[in-house]
Amino acid sequence: MHSSCRKDAGAGPRQGCLQWLRCLLCTLPDPGNRIHRGGDTVNISGVLVHARPQRAAAVRERLLALPGTEVHAVADDGRIVVTVEDESEGIVADTLLQIQGLDDVLSAAMVYHYFDSNEEGEGSHETDKA
Repeated sequence: MHSSCRKDAGAGPRQGCLQWLRCLLCTLPDPGNRIHRGGDTVNISGVLVHARPQRAAAVRERLLALPGTEVHAVADDGRIVVTVEDESEGIVADTLLQIQGLDDVLSAAMVYHYFDSNEEGEGSHETDKA
């Protein structure tokens, strides 16, 4: 966890948007603790969704209907923090395209990706440094 996350834990999404998102990512479960669903690989992607603020609750429900998708936070301004988990990078990419095509979604961007394969022995991850 970032040291700034601990001291700004009470800060809301309007107080340093990028910092808030990074701190929120720190609260997600450790990918190493996730259970593989029968395959040798797991992919976890963090997605930042921008929805029409007045329709964010409806978008949240549509997101929850997508397989492997979890919603972690919804901000008043329509930002939604989502994780997508599956065994294939292709399925995660397809899910991202589905999210981008949902009604009332203005944009969806992958901001984090974690990949773990039992064959490699180690996981790898990427974070959008923007």
